[in-house]
Amino acid sequence: MLRTAALAALVAAVGFGATPAYAQETPPPPDTIVVRTPENDARRRFNEGNDLLRQEDYEGALAKFEEGLALDSTNGRNAYGRALALVQLDREDEAVEAFQQAIRLSEADADAETATAARRAVGMILYNRALGLLAANPLPQATAQEALPLLEQAEAGEVDAGQLPYQLARVHNVLGNYEDATRYAEQAIEVNEGQDDMSAYYIELGLARQGAGDTEGARAAFEQARNGAWSGWAEHYLRELDGAAEGGTNGMTDG
Repeated sequence: MLRTAALAALVAAVGFGATPAYAQETPPPPDTIVVRTPENDARRRFNEGNDLLRQEDYEGALAKFEEGLALDSTNGRNAYGRALALVQLDREDEAVEAFQQAIRLSEADADAETATAARRAVGMILYNRALGLLAANPLPQATAQEALPLLEQAEAGEVDAGQLPYQLARVHNVLGNYEDATRYAEQAIEVNEGQDDMSAYYIELGLARQGAGDTEGARAAFEQARNGAWSGWAEHYLRELDGAAEGGTNGMTDG
């Protein structure tokens, strides 16, 4: 779930800092007439909501963003702010819908910054949901099928998580999509290069290659996994490969 630290990052992503995105840096000259319109009032609610978010008054912020949307239903930033407040109020399902609304409105208004931030926020929420499903090992096929669309939406949201390609490799291996599993396992190895223990990524790569019929590639991956927490599984899969090779040889000899 997105909490305070993640909220701060997402707020910063669309200009919710010291100078709000719509705030004027200097007051207008005294002789300037400020025309009040629903659009301007909606922007004012947006700025007020930002202030309340920073003060951690999430109920108050939510009210301001909802007032802004009532004044101007096309204002994507008020939809985004509303979603952030809902996250902090543990109303996650509503937050996902609000982020999706923010994406639609922001894209229609050519506000790529807000659309990107909202897409990433949805991805983070759905990625965390998927992780809750993927705790089981071995992973049931039905669970893998349920988790896959959540992971795909996280990927579409460009969630920066080194474990995302690894989890996609796991799911695709369980579902028998070995080409996809190979691609994601290789990606997991690449993005996590330098970690002390890479054995889990090489196990998934070995399983993917084995499923695709690449026995030598699978063996090489399992060999790489022998030094790490998954070394026991690496040895198990290597013995399986050796047994299969011996069985194949015996079969040819008997024939």
